[in-house]
Amino acid sequence: MTGSGLPGAGIADITVVSSFTCSGPLGIKMTATAGHLPWGVNASGYDAATDATTGTLTGVSLHWSGLGNTDDFDGPGGAGSGTGTIDAAYVNGTHQLRLSGGNLRTYNTAGTFLGLINDGDAWNFTTTLNVTPAQTIRPDGVPG
Repeated sequence: MTGSGLPGAGIADITVVSSFTCSGPLGIKMTATAGHLPWGVNASGYDAATDATTGTLTGVSLHWSGLGNTDDFDGPGGAGSGTGTIDAAYVNGTHQLRLSGGNLRTYNTAGTFLGLINDGDAWNFTTTLNVTPAQTIRPDGVPG
């Protein structure tokens, strides 16, 4: 969606998420792959001091793999259901999306996590992703 006067819920869809590497327990490097796209973008607030719009991503589903370990992350509907949500903040000046919090849980945990990750564990991904092409997300009437 583009334009002005858009509602906060469903302002956009994320249709492509490149796989990314992150660190799991004990610093184990894992590759995260998005599933169940598109993810919905919902705006709920704006901070003029940081020029950031806050809200949630909905429909989130992720798969993690690396060093013989695998795990699925999703919301209460289970692996691959696309019922996950993640809290988000988009910073206009840097064109970065900061993710943390939400309702993700682990499913289909397999490998040598040594009991540090188990099916049903609540999970908090915290990361910052670059958004391309760059977007500007602000309430109407806020100069940019």
